[in-house]
Amino acid sequence: PALCPATVVTGYDGSGSDGVISVVDASIFRNGEVVRVYNPGTSVSQEKSISAVNSAAKTITISGLLSVTPTNGYTICSFPLDTNAAISARQLAHSHVADGGSYL
Repeated sequence: PALCPATVVTGYDGSGSDGVISVVDASIFRNGEVVRVYNPGTSVSQEKSISAVNSAAKTITISGLLSVTPTNGYTICSFPLDTNAAISARQLAHSHVADGGSYL
């Protein structure tokens, strides 16, 4: 298995009913997939459905809002854990390791 693609958060707009996450590279995500938002080295993480991706604007729109505001330049967006029932086959190919563990 390959390492899970990840990108760093550069901004977050939670002013509407759906959150908009600005990232360094939105092209690794697809509409309808799930994004895992987490802070490295901590237990702070959430997985949200993606309702829109704009690679040119470098934004990911999620269904609903994050419960914690991401830290610009620190918070990571990546693929969900392989235990998420909504994970796509494309994401699953990169989200687990042969020993059964998950990248966090």
